[in-house]
Amino acid sequence: MLKHRKHDVLVFHILTKTEVGFRLPARPALKGWRRLPDSCGPRALRAGYVEGARRIPDGGPPRCSASGIRYTLVRTGDYLDAMLAKF
Repeated sequence: MLKHRKHDVLVFHILTKTEVGFRLPARPALKGWRRLPDSCGPRALRAGYVEGARRIPDGGPPRCSASGIRYTLVRTGDYLDAMLAKF
């Protein structure tokens, strides 16, 4: 609706370092918890998550590109002023 009304639309996708690379800490010791099956643990899900993240093209998700919406991936460690200066 915003693009239809001639507004400029920007999407800032903000991710932490952990979310970008899906880095996992050492296996946590969870006392009193049942162990999850290996098929639903974070290590098993990592490959699919990382592959899905790689599929997002530089222009962003296909819906953004098709609608003329500017997509920017922002990492929490990036300098905010430098990122905003692009716009």
